[in-house]
Amino acid sequence: MWDLVEKRVLSTFDHHCDHFMDEKTCGNVTCKRYPLVIREYRLLRGEIWDASFSAKLGKAASKLYREIYGKSPNSRRSTRAHRNVVTSYPCGIIEQAYRQLREQGVPLDALWRRRMEERQKHREESELRELREMAEIKR
Repeated sequence: MWDLVEKRVLSTFDHHCDHFMDEKTCGNVTCKRYPLVIREYRLLRGEIWDASFSAKLGKAASKLYREIYGKSPNSRRSTRAHRNVVTSYPCGIIEQAYRQLREQGVPLDALWRRRMEERQKHREESELRELREMAEIKR
């Protein structure tokens, strides 16, 4: 299913916004060739984000949208889960909000990285414990 969503998003985007992901040419915050939701933007970038980064990006994009247009961004039903409401933003707004967050040093996957480090530490501790137990058994 994810492949279909990504193909749909990418194929539709190829027809509308030739300069997507080219940070040199599409720096215009008012570029609205293609409306995107945060999840679609993440898929197009091919990055792994945790929920906290997605939430921060949505808040930053909403703030930019309100500053420029003087109203809240449009919401629509999610294509993935119709019961959920998602906010769509012009591509320029999301790109600008993304750049701002990255310039501020906000990590994409801080929560995920922290969990992986904890798991790695736990594995190392248990391996060390097992080696000690084996050394005691051999004595």
